Amino acid sequence: MNAVIGMAHLALRTDLDTRQRDYVEKIQGSGQHLLGIINDILDFSKIEAGKLDVETVDFDLDKVLENAAALIGDKVTAKGLELIFDIAPELPRALRGDPLRIGQIIINYANNAVKFTEEGEIVVRARLVEQAEKDLIARFEVEDTGIGLTPGQQAKLFKSFEQADSSTSRKYGGAGLGLAISKQLATMMEGEVGVESEHGVGSTFWFTARLGKGDESQRLFMPEPDLRERRVLVVNDNANAREVLSGMLESMTFRVDEVGSGEEALASVIAADEARDPYEVMFMDWRMPPGIDGIEAARQLASTQLQVQPNVVMVIAYGRAEVMQEAEESGVEVSLVKPVNASLLFDAAVQVLGGQSAQRGQRQVSGGGVDVSAIRGARLLLAEDNELNQQVAMELLGQAGFRVDLSENGEIAVRMVGEQEYDAVLMDMQMPVMDGLAATRAIRDIARFAELPIIAMTAGLWMQTVSGAWMPV
Repeated sequence: MNAVIGMAHLALRTDLDTRQRDYVEKIQGSGQHLLGIINDILDFSKIEAGKLDVETVDFDLDKVLENAAALIGDKVTAKGLELIFDIAPELPRALRGDPLRIGQIIINYANNAVKFTEEGEIVVRARLVEQAEKDLIARFEVEDTGIGLTPGQQAKLFKSFEQADSSTSRKYGGAGLGLAISKQLATMMEGEVGVESEHGVGSTFWFTARLGKGDESQRLFMPEPDLRERRVLVVNDNANAREVLSGMLESMTFRVDEVGSGEEALASVIAADEARDPYEVMFMDWRMPPGIDGIEAARQLASTQLQVQPNVVMVIAYGRAEVMQEAEESGVEVSLVKPVNASLLFDAAVQVLGGQSAQRGQRQVSGGGVDVSAIRGARLLLAEDNELNQQVAMELLGQAGFRVDLSENGEIAVRMVGEQEYDAVLMDMQMPVMDGLAATRAIRDIARFAELPIIAMTAGLWMQTVSGAWMPV
């Protein structure tokens, strides 16, 4: 499936006529759908055989949610939906548990929400249910404004190979395994699952999990500059998004006001400036129909004579690089990619107010796609034995501007690393002669390669590190 999806991706980057492009897009989409079914069947078979375990490791909840956003962001944007993360401030971000399985359930719920929602919003929530000295119970929810479910349909959920009705699989696809797997995973984490829904209105799928408390040595939300009582304005046409964003900012000790359009934002900024209590930061949504969008509001604001010109942070839909460029050209200092979490929001506020984030440092764009311009031309070694995977990886890396050498197994990779200077190694885990783990150990045994970046490539969800620990990839 990796070869099918990868080759389709490469084909879509070539010159195709309209009919050919349509065919290849359908091949790619069908391949991704089939890959999801294959993954579900593999997980289900492991559960049935008692071979699926949950791990207990330290993890950052924000990282889990950022990964979920990256995996569903394109789908949400393509359907014109709003993706909102609403995370209770009292829920610790440093936790102990199985981040992969928590993320798997959230992504499964979110994918279903996007599938069954044509307009409106998808809200991912996390709440603290119960707290003890060493552990806690967290509740995660995914709410949508989709087709909803009748009581009879709800009774069929969370059962293997069951869907709400026979027409669902015909119209939307799927094997009816995702929710059953989610239930099993939640049970393994000492939690429960459930759904609250109204037909024609929307649904909220939820699960709970017992988690340990992680290392609390996180950054403090009180660096230089001091953020207490600084006045900010949230501009968003979606009431739920405004409320969530305002709640996060208030928890950071800002004074927060909200408006629902670019026109209201301009009027509020002028009024606050005249009252000598100006806004210092505006968190401006990019798209706010039917009025002016965030970029036009920022342009008009920049041309307005004010005693204090507020710093504008543009909040942009996932995957809209061209909008980031346009925002930068209009004078916007920082862009954030939806969904915005507290960490990114905090970093943006500190940056535009003249400080430096304690965790990330200064960033022009937080979240979203990766800009590789700074490392273009870097020399990489690809260790991969499968010919189709070799072609896909070599072409993708070459198109990104990297210089790539190829080794067909781990033994050759170890020799090539010793003969040539590489900036990083992409290492397949399963290869003949010498696998990726053995090759990595051999490279690390050479002192001068102790800091050489080695990136694992595997079809499995987990890999064992050289130190013996297990980690998701």
